[in-house]
Amino acid sequence: MAVTGQHDPPISLPLVLLAFFFSGIAGILYEVVWVREFGLSFGNTIDSAALVTGVFMAGLGIGGWLGGILADRRDGDDPRAGLRLYLGAELLIGILGLLISFTLPHLESISAWASSYRVIRPRWHVLTAGSYGLRYLIAAMLIGPITILMGCSLTFLMRSLVRRVRIAGSRAGLLFGMNTAGAALGCLFADVVWIPLCGVWSTQIAAVLLNLLAAASAWRAMTSASFQRLQPNRQGPLSESVIANEMGQVHGAMVAIVISGFAGMGLEILWFRFLTSALGQYRLVFSLLLFEILAGIGIGAAVAGLLTEFVHRPRLLWVSAQSGIAISTLASFFLFDLGALQESIRASLAATTGELGVMTETWIHLGAIARVVAVPSFFMGFAFPLANAIALRDPRTVGRRAGLLYLGNTLGALGGSVMTGFIFLPALGMKWTALALVVIALAAGAYLLLGDWREMTPRRPLGWALPSGGALVVVVQCIVWVSEPADYLILKSFRASARASLRDNIKPNDIVTKSEGLIETVVIADLPDRGRTLFTNGHIMSLTGYGAQRYMRAFVHLPLLHIDHPDSVLVICFGVGNTASAASLHPSVRRIEVVDISKNILEHAPYFSATNGNVLDDPRVAIFVNDGRHHLQMQPRESYDLVTLEPPPIAFAGVGALYSEEFYSLVKSRLKPGGFMSQWLPMRQVPAATVGAMVRAFVDVFPSALLLNGDTGDFILMGRKDAPIEITQAKIVSRLEAEPTVAQDLARYGMGTATEILGAFAASGELLVQKVRAQAAVTDDLPIMEYGPVYRKRNDLPSGLIDVAGIGDWCPSCFPAGWPAQGLEDLPAYLGFMSHMYARFAVRQEGSSVGVVPPGLPWRLEPQQLDRVSAMYPYLQRVRNGKS
Repeated sequence: MAVTGQHDPPISLPLVLLAFFFSGIAGILYEVVWVREFGLSFGNTIDSAALVTGVFMAGLGIGGWLGGILADRRDGDDPRAGLRLYLGAELLIGILGLLISFTLPHLESISAWASSYRVIRPRWHVLTAGSYGLRYLIAAMLIGPITILMGCSLTFLMRSLVRRVRIAGSRAGLLFGMNTAGAALGCLFADVVWIPLCGVWSTQIAAVLLNLLAAASAWRAMTSASFQRLQPNRQGPLSESVIANEMGQVHGAMVAIVISGFAGMGLEILWFRFLTSALGQYRLVFSLLLFEILAGIGIGAAVAGLLTEFVHRPRLLWVSAQSGIAISTLASFFLFDLGALQESIRASLAATTGELGVMTETWIHLGAIARVVAVPSFFMGFAFPLANAIALRDPRTVGRRAGLLYLGNTLGALGGSVMTGFIFLPALGMKWTALALVVIALAAGAYLLLGDWREMTPRRPLGWALPSGGALVVVVQCIVWVSEPADYLILKSFRASARASLRDNIKPNDIVTKSEGLIETVVIADLPDRGRTLFTNGHIMSLTGYGAQRYMRAFVHLPLLHIDHPDSVLVICFGVGNTASAASLHPSVRRIEVVDISKNILEHAPYFSATNGNVLDDPRVAIFVNDGRHHLQMQPRESYDLVTLEPPPIAFAGVGALYSEEFYSLVKSRLKPGGFMSQWLPMRQVPAATVGAMVRAFVDVFPSALLLNGDTGDFILMGRKDAPIEITQAKIVSRLEAEPTVAQDLARYGMGTATEILGAFAASGELLVQKVRAQAAVTDDLPIMEYGPVYRKRNDLPSGLIDVAGIGDWCPSCFPAGWPAQGLEDLPAYLGFMSHMYARFAVRQEGSSVGVVPPGLPWRLEPQQLDRVSAMYPYLQRVRNGKS
């Protein structure tokens, strides 16, 4: 029974809401940074992301529950207790946030100590359960206390603002809505503005300052003159019978909000899988997706809170909201179509000089994402305020009941994220997962409504009409949904992204196989001019076409030609196995370690056996399912003769961790003396400034570097540890003669002679160092490459980084007196032809040295020479015909 006679405290509600708004921004900034930092230390895997998210959500729930109990106990003696506790919590959060910011960079050293592998089948290794257990322990110890304090803040403020149970729903909606709106803005602010400009560490400092602002707002509200007139709660302690009676009333709301939280977070995981497959795994897409979900939830919470003031039937509102989630979720998938949007993107690109602006890209993505998540997210926001309106019956228990509901919501959400990400999606696929989550959302509404039949009496026909009408619509939707093929959502997202990247539709007969794994959807298709192609989450990851084979195999062959009797090779990112296959052809190599983040991709290797030669069955190969950077951290120093990698598309979220100065320093420490590192540099896929930042990071660690051409815009950065990179014509010839399988593989892709191998030269390390000296490097703190334009024309090269005239730095003996040695007579014309090709795709920059005739050497090349050479060498013929 509600206690009467209480009055709302004359607290400045705007100040309290402002404080919680700042708190929401700070909370999401911490989470964004922690996911990044734990990814660097423990690997950018789904397990690391789930680790941070799990600890974060559990901490919020536990904190909300404990904070509510504490606030209720303190409120009887001091009506300002809730705000006092909130102020203290914000100050402590700021202090702990500052301490954590100095601690996180040192986690990498702990990571290697805390991790080990176990064998799951011959030569296949995965991390042990103990490794994951230690990670959770470290995360719980490090960020558990601060997240508990964050959870406390909600119930501290609920205790301060709710003195009458009739306003519990509206105040819960306002608080939850403002905090979530702050989180939405913070997400957008972090990844669109702050991190690209100021870096990751300063983002944590910004969060600390926001905690101080929240505390200052709470202090101002607490010390206002009107607040001093607030009278303490004189109702006395709660009896056991009152507590027991209220617990019976709160039971239904608790169960319902657990189920609702499960379904809501499960749908968020599903949306991330579907929309990143359709739009790309770009940082901007992740940020805008989370922004729209949080904004929708925040608006929904505020609206639901207001509705409870006018519609005193919270159970009916709850059922309507859950039906709204179900109906809008399935409808949004049915109506999703990016065809018109992609046509507008192409038209916009055609009207620009090369790329779309940040605002244009943001608007494009916002519109596409809103079609899927806006309406369901809005209805999700109804859950917490309506649960409070249903469950709170005594103003003396506001804190503990709100905390219990918050705990239920977060634990349900945690269960939904784990079950959907680790069980539903891999086992059921996107289509059946969507149906299961819709049914679960409806179950949350049905359970609560059926728990109180008074909402559905004949005197209240609306109580029958809304649930019955919603159920009918959902039943019809489900019948149609079940009739769709099992791969309905895979193909819908895949075709949208494939149309954007290939400028053409994938025909059903082109698809060889498709599957859904733990972290991705996999589609394998046979495409003209590309060969057998691997798509993960809707985007090309690797393929078997001529050009791809050429540069991926060169990653291994070119560096190993410099080393006598190379022994060990590490291949990070397996793809379709081109690079690992090339490593297996070198007879002196006794151990090849293949590391890939996806077990599912590795298990699809047999589909590419025609080109990879079933390399994973080679007894010299050891397979590790892990993040490549984390695997390196686990290895002893000086382990490898060669470390090579071709990560996913450069601009994808998280890829910057494999192009940073810190990563290169880690690689260098794991190389044997004179060992090599080689890496993909797709200079036509990112802006010139981003290329410069990537090169700067590389040459800062490997100043003795080379830029080599693998295939038109797909270049290779090659660095050596503590030794210059030099080679002779004689060594090339002798190695090719001694290793016929390597020679045959190189010849198959237009690199079978000394002229063709040396013709891959594009720039010396001296030139690279000179050209990028003024450029900021990619670092863990400033991952520049993740923030470039998503939509751009891919037909330019930063020409200032290319100068084939420096080839003498790589092969000094090849040009006695400045003229080519015997057997290399065609090399000047070969390089001249390549230089002409570079010029065709070059962005003119100050100091550019690209031209038909390489300057700096006394070579006079006539057009007839270029024609003759291009006709003699197969790769040059392909370049001339536009096939590479």
